[in-house]
Amino acid sequence: MIDFKALMANIGDLVKYGSQGGKDAALEEQDRQKKAQDEATKKMNDESNKAEKEKAVEEKKLTDYYQNLKKEELDKIKLEKQKLSLLQQVQKLFGKGEDGTPAQIPQEIVQKILSPTPTRATETTPTDTPNQEEFLLDYAPYIEDQSKIDAYYPNGIPQPSKEMLDIIRQVSPNDATRSGILKLTESGYNMNPADYTGNSNGTTDRGTNMINSGTFDWLKGTPYDEMMQKSGIENYGDMFDPLKNENMMDVIRKVQGYKAWYGPRDKGFKHGL
Repeated sequence: MIDFKALMANIGDLVKYGSQGGKDAALEEQDRQKKAQDEATKKMNDESNKAEKEKAVEEKKLTDYYQNLKKEELDKIKLEKQKLSLLQQVQKLFGKGEDGTPAQIPQEIVQKILSPTPTRATETTPTDTPNQEEFLLDYAPYIEDQSKIDAYYPNGIPQPSKEMLDIIRQVSPNDATRSGILKLTESGYNMNPADYTGNSNGTTDRGTNMINSGTFDWLKGTPYDEMMQKSGIENYGDMFDPLKNENMMDVIRKVQGYKAWYGPRDKGFKHGL
């Protein structure tokens, strides 16, 4: 007896797929479409994750930038308090005049007390001049490992030359010591050091602050390029100029903070200062 039900099912399959091969082809097409959909979903998720990571990086840069600004401001306030305290102590030494009012402190002493940084004496370089004695960098708050300091500077930590100090004070009037430490540990206060080309990624470090060529090229393509242009910085060759090198240091400092440099930590000073 003919099984008409099974026969009709087979006829239905033939109509739909034409043959067993057609049925397999339809299944393969379904698999292909599913894989394509999975790949598109994965790509979309990858792009979304990448965008989130890039956003997080930019947010961290902004956070670090504002934290550095806040710390610099707090350091400035602390320094001003120290100046006022010292001025009050000096006033006590001068006592009172015949009329009972506080005796006037000589203006020369007042100016020394109110100078931008404390006048703490350390070893000076042969190029120092008498005028520079009025402004010496106080390294003590930024020392992390005294044994390394003693090993690198057995005769005491040197001070920058007057020419170097003028550049430091021009660009970093409220942060001269940390700026000085950066140059001391990166180039030894050398106004024209040789390029360092030993980086594993093939980049070059140049100038008093050892500005990295990769970092320089990266910043040229960001909004910070405007800051560079205002300082007359046009290309990496400008990093041979000590003043432009210092201005470029200021740009990097605003973007990444002092942690962009590793030299200070390796020579006994705090990393990131």
